[in-house]
Amino acid sequence: NRKKGECLRFWKDVSNQKRFPVLFSLARDYLAIPCSSVEVERTFSNGTNIVTHKRHRLKNSTIESCLLLKE
Repeated sequence: NRKKGECLRFWKDVSNQKRFPVLFSLARDYLAIPCSSVEVERTFSNGTNIVTHKRHRLKNSTIESCLLLKE
């Protein structure tokens, strides 16, 4: 959208980055958040399919491997 575009242009200006270093750091983190959370939701959905009532004792590394295989 237009407001976000203006905000990005403002922070791309190096003089603004130097004038407001703390705000620049916050803006960089905030503006890096993806617009869509579909991938995150899909991962959680796959996780609930893997870690069922009967498989709740799986190690984190095993769960991670299963999630990577599903992708």
